[in-house]
Amino acid sequence: APYRGLLTHGFATDGQGRKMSKSYGNDLLLGDGPELIEKKMKSCITDPGKVYRRDPGRPALCTVYQFHKIFSASEEQAEVFAGCTSGALGCVECKKRATRSVTDSLAPLQERRRVLAQRPEAIDAMLATGAHRARQVARATLDEARDAMGLAPSHLEG
Repeated sequence: APYRGLLTHGFATDGQGRKMSKSYGNDLLLGDGPELIEKKMKSCITDPGKVYRRDPGRPALCTVYQFHKIFSASEEQAEVFAGCTSGALGCVECKKRATRSVTDSLAPLQERRRVLAQRPEAIDAMLATGAHRARQVARATLDEARDAMGLAPSHLEG
C-alpha cells in the first residue's frame, strides 16, 4: 500500500534537523491543497553535500527522497535514485517530481475528506461504530487478562 509510510511519524527532517511535525509547521496535512503542498515541498532540505546541480547526490540523506519512497511508483523511485546519484537530476526537478507524486497520491483521500466534511452526521456515526467495536475488543482483552491473572471478572459493564 502506498500509504504504509504515513504511519511513521517524523520520518523526514526539515532544514534545521527537526522532524516534520505539526508543531513546527513543516508537516503535510490531508487538508493541504496542491499549492500548499508544493510550497512545503520546495522548502524541504535535500542532500547537504549536493551543492551544485550536477553533483552526485545521496538519496539516503535527502528528505525529498523519503517522500519518493512513500508516494512514488517503484519506476519513478529508481529513476530518481539513478538521476540523483549520477548527478543528472537536480534537486529542484526532484522536488517537482516528488510534489506531483504526493499530490496525486493524496488526491483521492482529500476528495473523500471533502465529501465527509459535508456530512458531519456520517462522521459521528462512524466514530460511534468504531468506539463500540473498540470497547468490545478492550472488554474481551481485559477479561482475558483478568482470567490469566486469576482475578474476578469486572463488574463494570458499559
